[in-house]
Amino acid sequence: MKNYYQENHEDSEKENIQAELRVYVNEDEEIKFMCNWEPSEKGVDGISSIFFGLAYNDLAEQILNHLKNQCVLESNEEDFVRIIDTIKSFIISQDKELQDIESNESLAVTPRNILRL
Repeated sequence: MKNYYQENHEDSEKENIQAELRVYVNEDEEIKFMCNWEPSEKGVDGISSIFFGLAYNDLAEQILNHLKNQCVLESNEEDFVRIIDTIKSFIISQDKELQDIESNESLAVTPRNILRL
């Protein structure tokens, strides 16, 4: 398993971490997560910042850019290309599902045809 970190992983273990979000995929391909924060204002602000960064800021893009740089440094660009291609595939699949749902919701059925459904 490849490990990529923004900061030196050993250094982060020595830090007084106020909040963290760990996301991983288990062997059954289920996405799991662990979320920890200190029971303080700094801890709550920290975990809030993580979620804000993922949802409304460019944290996911920053992480992908970091991964790209790491893959280039380690001559492993093909993994990064596969990651991006897989993300694109997920997006296309989700968009198709949403379009299917929207088209099914917009179908109008006349009252006399309801019993035929």
